[in-house]
Amino acid sequence: GKKNPWAAQQHVEIHCANVRSGLGWLNERFDVVFSGAPYVDHDKRALYFIDDLLSTIPRDRVLADGGWFVAQHHAKEPFTPPEMWDFFRQEKYGDSRVSFFRYAQPKNPDRTLEE
Repeated sequence: GKKNPWAAQQHVEIHCANVRSGLGWLNERFDVVFSGAPYVDHDKRALYFIDDLLSTIPRDRVLADGGWFVAQHHAKEPFTPPEMWDFFRQEKYGDSRVSFFRYAQPKNPDRTLEE
């Protein structure tokens, strides 16, 4: 098959971790953060994690400006992206979804919700 010259020049890291414990340990910024999911825990209860990650990724500063967060999740998982995220695409694969978010710095990061 053909080789992709772009991919051959890219630095890729794969980390398997419990995202609910935070991502600050990465100590690095990435252009793309992908999260694949277990959809249920050991007791078959639904696991929802996208809202957590939409807060954790900017807090722990692991995504470069303009970077993408790509989340594979169950179709029934509810989520509400904060203003700093542009939810721009979603693909459907049976009961799974792959959702694409682009991170954009808030226009006025000092503004509070009370204003």
